[in-house]
Amino acid sequence: MGGVKELLQYFLETSILYRMIRRYYDDALAGEPVGTGQLVFLMYIAKLPGICPQELAKIGCFDRATVTKALKKLIQEGYLRCEVDEKDRRSYHLYLTPKAEPLVEKCTQVRDGLCERLKQLCKEEELETAKQVSHTFAAALEQYLSVQKKQPQERRGKQHE
Repeated sequence: MGGVKELLQYFLETSILYRMIRRYYDDALAGEPVGTGQLVFLMYIAKLPGICPQELAKIGCFDRATVTKALKKLIQEGYLRCEVDEKDRRSYHLYLTPKAEPLVEKCTQVRDGLCERLKQLCKEEELETAKQVSHTFAAALEQYLSVQKKQPQERRGKQHE
């Protein structure tokens, strides 16, 4: 049973790490009109120009409301443009505007600076292990959640009784 407790402690520490990284970005990007909540979407779109909101939600494990709210802010601020899909007029693709490019560059520099600091503080093997463990957990949880989503609601309710 001890292994499960350590695993839960790992997840707690991962959550703390996530908040610390957000704080690092917030400090480094103070004064920018968008926050870390929108920046993750901006960076995905910079890496994957033409991506649609549904794909963003899937690759980032975001719910649709979160994606919609972040994209609305980025579009209002003039960082994104939308193009309607020619084959499916209900769908649209997202692209950076020229206004977004300096912000993406700044975010990239902040990320690279954080990576360099982590490389100075941690051994290469530790960083690689952390990456592998994170990927393994994410894939396992994604698979589990996918199966849970497919189960009928009543069957899930019986499992929790």
